Amino acid sequence: MFAKLFDGVRHDSGDAVEFANQTNHHYEQLGIDPRSKTIIFSDALNYDKVARIADFCRGKIGMSFGIGTSLTNDVGLKLMNIVIKMVEAHPEGGEWTPVVKLSDERGKYTGEEKMIHLVNTILNIPG
Repeated sequence: MFAKLFDGVRHDSGDAVEFANQTNHHYEQLGIDPRSKTIIFSDALNYDKVARIADFCRGKIGMSFGIGTSLTNDVGLKLMNIVIKMVEAHPEGGEWTPVVKLSDERGKYTGEEKMIHLVNTILNIPG
């Protein structure tokens, strides 16, 4: 249900091409055309890494890139290497709502513990 509901996924960490390969396989196993979905890549990207990922994904699955530090600071200044994470959302006409972020690495989860547990339960993620 969730694989059909969401437009795609975000690669958080690890080998991007392997993640794309596993994601394609997951969608295919569910009878979903991976070309109808998008992966957003944003983990320590540079020109070479983006080219390698794009070459692999082209024609297989949609792709988008959240390119930050290395490409927006390419003038020789020391890299700040910071990450900004969303902690609340404010939908139009709504109230501020806390959000949950899950990762391949449990230590990178963010959000209220009870909500993380609820999301893991709904998504059937062990832990």
